[in-house]
Amino acid sequence: MPRGVGFGSIEAYQTKRGERYLVRYRKDGVRYKGARTFPSKAQARYYLDIIQRDIELDKWETPKSKSELELDNILFCDYARKFLAEQDVRRHTKRNNQGVFRNHIEGHFQNKQLKEITEQDCKKWYAGLDKTKEYGTWGCLKVLKLLFNQAKKDKLITYSPADIIPTVKPKKLNISKIKSSLLSETEVLALIEATPPKYRLITVLGAYCGLRIGEALALQRKDIDLEERTVNINKQVQYSAGVAHITEPKTPNSNRLVPIPLEAMPHFITHLEDFTGRFPASYLFARPTDGQPLARTYYNDKVFSKARKAIGRPHFRYHDLRHTCLTYYARGGATLADLKAIAGHSTAEVAILYQETSSDHLQELANKFNYNQRIHFDDYKERSSNE
Repeated sequence: MPRGVGFGSIEAYQTKRGERYLVRYRKDGVRYKGARTFPSKAQARYYLDIIQRDIELDKWETPKSKSELELDNILFCDYARKFLAEQDVRRHTKRNNQGVFRNHIEGHFQNKQLKEITEQDCKKWYAGLDKTKEYGTWGCLKVLKLLFNQAKKDKLITYSPADIIPTVKPKKLNISKIKSSLLSETEVLALIEATPPKYRLITVLGAYCGLRIGEALALQRKDIDLEERTVNINKQVQYSAGVAHITEPKTPNSNRLVPIPLEAMPHFITHLEDFTGRFPASYLFARPTDGQPLARTYYNDKVFSKARKAIGRPHFRYHDLRHTCLTYYARGGATLADLKAIAGHSTAEVAILYQETSSDHLQELANKFNYNQRIHFDDYKERSSNE
């Protein structure tokens, strides 16, 4: 049979823009409709010729539905923006993921359809990242893989092209960085003294209790138990556009009771008496305008920056107080379990770093090791010579 003769049918119908033509045809007893319409009958007939040829050459594929065609045309950036905006995660995480996408991913994949992106595209993107910023590179790759894996879960793609790039998470901390960021006992006391009395307890909470800054600023009067000498960590504060948001702590393990060292107790008593409201829900560090928690930017810029300059450590960070606190706990003999409980770490990996920084004190510990038998070094030498 000559191609086109007796194969399929062409139907004309009226639209606001004029006459259009729709094609229909059968294959194996099943009737199909063309994936699109045509402005002329000749174009519709040519389309039917192509369909007939593909059937004869066994190249014909079942036509996709309108919804399937729409899925084929999804732009990666449109999908990513929508997913990141609706992602059910902590506010800080959502803002961070959106920032990584906007600054490091969107420009490379602009106007690319989701299904068109290949492993080679991802390799090219990864090659363009700044490898000197190890943790930033890992964070960018983490967000890209998150997007493709979600698209795979949504059955928009069959595989993640970003999986071709291995994910190696860098260590967030290392021994040398911790050692270089520590304060001596004298510097800790000087830093506290250099802090104005109204905000002094914030510094104390970092230096003596190892709190994160968001945890310290979220504390209320009811979270401090002076009789038991504990601080109850059950929330943190984050600011967005000048509005305070009280959220869950960083990890489930961050919900904890932290002991207050005896040496720090006077600071707690003074602050509760002189600078804290009388209600249980009163924030320890409240803004005078609305009673909401103090913003970390205010404390860092107006208070802490001046105090650290006063002791000659202009680049010292508040989080380094946490490092200092945990390191001194480790030097005092705290176990991994103790450090995890105080700091609220999820794993022992980070806690081990603080114990490793105490390796200089191994000889001192060895000198004290005698199972309480009171054997002294001089006695040992005398006994050895007699033998």
